Amino acid sequence: ETSNLLANEMGQLNEQLRELHDAHEAASRECGRLRTEVSSLKDSNKALTTERDKLVRKKEKLENKKAELVDKLQMSEKARQAARERCISLLEKRGQRGEGADGDTLGPLAIERAMGH
Repeated sequence: ETSNLLANEMGQLNEQLRELHDAHEAASRECGRLRTEVSSLKDSNKALTTERDKLVRKKEKLENKKAELVDKLQMSEKARQAARERCISLLEKRGQRGEGADGDTLGPLAIERAMGH
């Protein structure tokens, strides 16, 4: 009987050992899969970080270009306004001396026509 008990107990221990070994093997495979996934995610993260940094630099360049263009537009608008005022002043002076080439006195409508509006 003792030998049957020992044999039975040994069988149970062997079964537990096999189950633990199978669980260990499964955990090892899962660990390998997760390591591969982590490696892949690190590579993807590196690529995304590089792309983000590239886009940040591009955004900064575009913002600088926009600021330059806004400055140019403002300067152009000031120059246009100054030229308009000079034209109006010259046309008004000409109007004081007489009529315009088209026979109209140089009122606001004639000034606007002369400026191409």
